[in-house]
Amino acid sequence: MTAPSAPFYARAERERGRLRMTKTTLTERSGIGRVTYDRLETQTGHARPATIRAIADVLGIDAEEAYDLAGIGTAAPPRRPTTSRLPAASSVEEALVAALRQRLPDVEGATIARVLSTTADLLQSSADLLHDQEGRTS
Repeated sequence: MTAPSAPFYARAERERGRLRMTKTTLTERSGIGRVTYDRLETQTGHARPATIRAIADVLGIDAEEAYDLAGIGTAAPPRRPTTSRLPAASSVEEALVAALRQRLPDVEGATIARVLSTTADLLQSSADLLHDQEGRTS
């Protein structure tokens, strides 16, 4: 069985290649996890409209076409903010960074950032899995 989002993934990959954009750049700009993006090619459930919209926006793919390719209809959700348009760090984020630097004084900031990014990807993937499971049971 072909994944419902596989045609959208194929189109996104063509656009990404045309733009000479890495998957890392695409996922950072769209604000989604790398695992979430890669799963579009194989997942058995439908992708979330916000995920499709975020990727389409970054790649310049028309939203209606993107939803059609992803097999999720034409209901256009609002645009999801991308990393390049996110507001400045909140006081909570600043406090977290300060606490991490205090507790891990010998660890480079780039290393901490990679760990946080991987953790965020795992959390997003877990949320997507739960979403897929809920979709199958309802």
